[in-house]
Amino acid sequence: MSLHAVERLLHEMNRDAAMAERFRSDPDPVIGGRGLTVDEITMLKSRDVLALYRHGVHPLLLAPASRFFGMDQATFRSALEPAMGERTR
Repeated sequence: MSLHAVERLLHEMNRDAAMAERFRSDPDPVIGGRGLTVDEITMLKSRDVLALYRHGVHPLLLAPASRFFGMDQATFRSALEPAMGERTR
C-alpha cells in the first residue's frame, strides 16, 4: 500500500487549486508516476471517499478533498456514514 502517497497527493491538491482543477478535468497526469496501486487510483478517480477513508486516509485530508471531488458537505457526510465507528484512532 502507498497510503502516504495518496495522502500526499490529496494534500498537494488541497493546497494547489490549479492542480485540483487538472485532476477534475483529467486525473491521469496528476495521479501518474506517484507509485499508487491500481486500487488507490480507482478510489481517487471514482472519488470514493468511503473507500479512501477505509484505506486509511485521514479525515482532515478527505474533507477538503471532497470539495474538489465535487461533493457538498451533506453528500460527504452521507458517504462516510457507513464507516462511522470503524476507526478507534
